[in-house]
Amino acid sequence: MLKNKILELAKQGLSTSEIAKKLNCDSRYVRRVKNSNHENELIYLRTENQRLRAELEKRKQSEALFSKIEEVILEYIPPAYYTEYTPVKRKSSIKETAVLVISDMHADQNIKSERVQQFEDYNFNEACKRAQRIVDVTISHLTENLQGYNF
Repeated sequence: MLKNKILELAKQGLSTSEIAKKLNCDSRYVRRVKNSNHENELIYLRTENQRLRAELEKRKQSEALFSKIEEVILEYIPPAYYTEYTPVKRKSSIKETAVLVISDMHADQNIKSERVQQFEDYNFNEACKRAQRIVDVTISHLTENLQGYNF
């Protein structure tokens, strides 16, 4: 309680001796409290600085990795076993076009399982798997569940 009063008065610009007189305590104690608060702030700022530098380094690595992945993807040629999807034609079916809109996937983020209560890691590979599953399930739903439509 006294420490808080000392720190509050120090923020108001009072000198060490003025604070000691006002609170009726020893000026050495006031000086010690003021210095310990500065040391705590300095420790906090150093720790925060280290954390921010580490985060910046991770972001730089992520950006470099994402740029490299982007280069590889742009040069990617589908494998020879890839065949284009051709739906089964039905008599008297209605010709339709399906559009799947996917946005805001955060595919470039790396999320460790420690940040999400050990649920799972999330990274570019996981984002690709999820996107492929969305496409596969959508195609399956359109072709197997909607009878009488030709997509």
